[in-house]
Amino acid sequence: MTSADGGRKHPKSATQHASQMATLVKLTRQNNITLWDRSVLDVFSKYATEKHYLPATKKDYLSSLKHFCDFAVSESNDDGNLIAKIKEQMSFWTASY
Repeated sequence: MTSADGGRKHPKSATQHASQMATLVKLTRQNNITLWDRSVLDVFSKYATEKHYLPATKKDYLSSLKHFCDFAVSESNDDGNLIAKIKEQMSFWTASY
């Protein structure tokens, strides 16, 4: 994220995105799902409610996942349709907060 490919994010911002993604990956492993499974948003919503996250914090996590989707699409050898679908769903969820 700090390179030109990642948008030259500030190191603190990149570290925050990495930490949030680590949490999301941990949640997927605990629930036996993948990041590209639509239920990841439901699992995250439940987790965020349990942690009493404010709407801005929820948006930050979804933003981190959205950035990761952009990275995954750019690095993927596939057409990225599945990733694009989850990214679109995240946009709807982000707008709801």
